Amino acid sequence: MNWTTLRRMAISLPLAILAACLMIGVSEYGYKQTSELLTNLTRAYDIRTSISVLMKDMLNAETGLRGYLLTNDPKYLEPYQEASKDISRSLENIRKNIENDPANPTFF
Repeated sequence: MNWTTLRRMAISLPLAILAACLMIGVSEYGYKQTSELLTNLTRAYDIRTSISVLMKDMLNAETGLRGYLLTNDPKYLEPYQEASKDISRSLENIRKNIENDPANPTFF
């Protein structure tokens, strides 16, 4: 091995190690960002699903109450009473999802 080859190796080996370390750092940073975004996306999906369930429950309650008011038949109050319980559960689920999000202020 001559002196110029040894000198090239002494320069290129640390540069290669530095480049590998930079690539690992960039990769880890990208993984962290992707993981956080996926967590936020999952939380937003859960909140959206809970709101959709809440809307369904409110529609059921409104339909049952309207049926009772039009017919004065107590059997129409059953869907209303059941939906009222479900509305409370849906609101609690939405509260929990929003409270678990550190980026959003508490709305309830």
